[in-house]
Amino acid sequence: MDSSVDVVVIGGGIGGSSLAAVLARGGLAVTVLERTEVFPDRVRGEMYVPWGVAIAEELGLLQPLLDAGARFTTEWVYYDSAIPADIAEQNGVHVPAAVPGGCRGILNFTHPEACQALSDHAAACGARIERGVDAIAFDLDGDRPVVRWRDQSGASNTTTAALLVGADGRASVVRKATGMQLHSDPVRQYMTGGLVEGTEPLASHIDSYGTGPDVNWYSFPQGPSRSRVYLAHHDVHRYAGPDGATRYLADLAQCASPDVARLAGGRLVTPIATHESVDTWTDTPVAPGVVLIGDAAGFNDPIVGQGLSLTLADVRDVTRVILGAGRNPDEFQDYVARRRDRHAKQRIAARTSAEMLCAFGDDAAQRRLRALPLLATDELIGLVVGVLFAGPDILRPGTDVLTSAQQAFLAA
Repeated sequence: MDSSVDVVVIGGGIGGSSLAAVLARGGLAVTVLERTEVFPDRVRGEMYVPWGVAIAEELGLLQPLLDAGARFTTEWVYYDSAIPADIAEQNGVHVPAAVPGGCRGILNFTHPEACQALSDHAAACGARIERGVDAIAFDLDGDRPVVRWRDQSGASNTTTAALLVGADGRASVVRKATGMQLHSDPVRQYMTGGLVEGTEPLASHIDSYGTGPDVNWYSFPQGPSRSRVYLAHHDVHRYAGPDGATRYLADLAQCASPDVARLAGGRLVTPIATHESVDTWTDTPVAPGVVLIGDAAGFNDPIVGQGLSLTLADVRDVTRVILGAGRNPDEFQDYVARRRDRHAKQRIAARTSAEMLCAFGDDAAQRRLRALPLLATDELIGLVVGVLFAGPDILRPGTDVLTSAQQAFLAA
């Protein structure tokens, strides 16, 4: 079947479906091509920090997530073996009060359910969603991009569009077809995550983190007794092999949060997965007839949990251009500049977090106990947290101020 549309989106996950929904609601003909028939659990990308929540609400995408079971947490607590748990909770960040103008908190969800909710919303807005697509190929030499693909029935299809949007993740086939180079910092550490179910209720209003003897951990509640727990470490093979899941659960006992430590006696609901904790980027994620968003254009180190909020910022900026009839690379230059600035700032925040939290031993532990209180008491150092909760746009373009905050924090 041959067809012609305004926009073809490759990738129907959170970024692609969000963009498709906004464009279809704006009256454009949009086709989304998604390889999977059922969204898999990739063990990553499961929260919007407050500035991402604000963008989701602005774009009309928050309610579909809430309807699918997403829930807010209001506390961000650092636990340490040297600090009693009740004191850690008293000293935690009350997120609604930490963001200028207030907010509802951090939005937690499971990635597959969020993808499906946004895909269904995009379809309800009028986008055409094709699942189980394969054999995707591109012709980008003409005036309009041409996409050839095979549908679930095995039939061949050709779709032309005014614009091709690559929202197809870290291994983006769209990026590769354009020849754009993906740059990368060195891998800082690895993050291994799993969805764990315990035998007792969890404090569902707390997102928690901390550093044990040789893992740095993060926990995001996903139900009355379930939490997604990520362990950051420096050995890619730490949880490899047939007993890797058993070792992962055992390591939860390192966590100073009573809730997370008890999960060591729980069970894994999904298999664990290990990912590199690294920053990547493209210099210019646009080309004639093509624009990249989300991880396809480069991704932030997940140690600071900014990835999905950064993707939503891409969706906001790109849809503004497209709905304003922009199609040429020059018309996306503001998006390119804003994206570059956002990611540069969050790279600093990620590097700072990795150096402070994913370092082990007595000296590193003492440094954390000196430095972490300064996040709440020192105006300059507090910017490190500010860009995480309130977003990188709270700072003027450029990284000078944030670099100074990073240096002061790490020198504490």
